[in-house]
Amino acid sequence: IFCAFIGISLIHFRYRKKLDKYLFICLQCFFILSAISEIFFTSFIYLSDWTSIAGHIIGVLAAYFLYKGVFETGIRRPYTFLSNHLDESDSKVKLFEEIITQNEQCVKMLINNCDDAVFVVNDNKIVFANKKMSELLGIERVDDIINSSVERIMLEEVKSQAYNLINNTLNNKSSASFVESKLLRADGQAIDIEVSTCFCMYKGEPSVMIMFRDITPRKQIEVLKNNILENKKLISKTTEL
Repeated sequence: IFCAFIGISLIHFRYRKKLDKYLFICLQCFFILSAISEIFFTSFIYLSDWTSIAGHIIGVLAAYFLYKGVFETGIRRPYTFLSNHLDESDSKVKLFEEIITQNEQCVKMLINNCDDAVFVVNDNKIVFANKKMSELLGIERVDDIINSSVERIMLEEVKSQAYNLINNTLNNKSSASFVESKLLRADGQAIDIEVSTCFCMYKGEPSVMIMFRDITPRKQIEVLKNNILENKKLISKTTEL
């Protein structure tokens, strides 16, 4: 048994570079102490001999080193490693949450100061709108339209087009360039607008962000230009006569 422990110790020493240093030291102590313990066990005559007592004490020490090596390397260290990494991951998650929250606040600030009317639709309801949207609709507070149906601002003639635009954006998770449409104000007046949509996540829900641009002044200018042209044609005809 002594020779077996010494042989295993020598083999173990040859592969020391492939092992954890702490585990290597503990196992070497176990092999050497176990070998010494066997020497004491083979030399005692009575159980009460000092060699027997010394053999048992050294055997206990050998078992202690084996326990330390296996327990520390195989259980405690991996647990500590995982625990530290979990704490680190937890800290990173909290950091990302803070960054996302700050970014959401920045996005809201930009949207609220945007020159165009911006609002978010979820389940055909307006769940968010900026100040410009309330101005465009002619209402005092943005909260007055939150959670109201999107049909509230639709003219009957553009409902089909509007719903197609919203559904296509939502289903394809895409965006759409500005197209001309009409908007129904709170006072019942219809105004000309350009509308653009894009897919977004609002409070964890798939939604559609919609941007309105009032083009009433541009349309009025176009009407005036057309009137001027018509008047010029009439004047030319009158001159010819």
